[in-house]
Amino acid sequence: MWYRKSADFLYVLFVLKLMQYKIYHEGNLIGTIHLVQDSNSKIKDRKDFIDSIVNQIPKHKHIGYAGMPEKTYLKRSLPWSIFAEYKGKSVPNYKLPNKELINLIRKTIVKSYSSLPVSHTNVFVFPTFSPFVKHNMGGSTGYTPHKNTIQLYVHPEQVKGWQQKVTNTIAHEYSHSAIMQHHTWQTLLDSLIYEGLAEHFREKIMGGKRSAWSKAVSLKQVQKFWKQLKSHSHSDDYKLYHKVFFEGKEYPKWVGYTIGYEIFKSFLNNTKPHDWKAIVKLNSSEILANSSFK
Repeated sequence: MWYRKSADFLYVLFVLKLMQYKIYHEGNLIGTIHLVQDSNSKIKDRKDFIDSIVNQIPKHKHIGYAGMPEKTYLKRSLPWSIFAEYKGKSVPNYKLPNKELINLIRKTIVKSYSSLPVSHTNVFVFPTFSPFVKHNMGGSTGYTPHKNTIQLYVHPEQVKGWQQKVTNTIAHEYSHSAIMQHHTWQTLLDSLIYEGLAEHFREKIMGGKRSAWSKAVSLKQVQKFWKQLKSHSHSDDYKLYHKVFFEGKEYPKWVGYTIGYEIFKSFLNNTKPHDWKAIVKLNSSEILANSSFK
């Protein structure tokens, strides 16, 4: 495995730099935070900004480039994740609350690890200027492109309660990284079940209210849409996945998260005690079979 102390690890491109911070639990190294920092960057061009980030992330023999197998994949994905609906033509000056972020991430990884130990977890922290993330997601969002690897995106303009949203995001994505150590995530059913699992894991580990995306529709509507989707549950069509989870046209926005939440809730009601180490080893079909949704 490739690790270095943060004091020895400093990649500089223009005025952007990548810093590493270790996460320990009972004396054991369980994770690393990779934090992109900005010191009043003079980089204003969007493409140059993305290039400056991508070029400072080295290839790791186990997780590639921040979870991407090729540097070009990371370069293609970051523009949307960082800018999304942001209308500004240039990159704004920004500053993330780095010290508080590091503490929040460390705390959440340790709490998650205590209930669900996994091998070394890497958390890559990027800025996002997305208005949707700021106003609809509480200031942060995440993505798990590979086992052991979480990408966290944080809006620099902190909204009320942003700290809880960051911990929620990390706990949610942590469960995804654990699932990926046992399963290949391919079908619509995988997405429904594993997203539902992630929200219940987050609630159990970090507490907090039920998320907006886990209650997008009523239980009656969940049952209705599940009947429509059941015959397509083993589809690996990305267009269908996007329609069910995000599009908000043929299906209500976020309905996939809510269906998964209710399926997994019924699974938990039917299976006790709850051992997360054993649960993440079950595939999506096994979880569905032990739920009240047939």
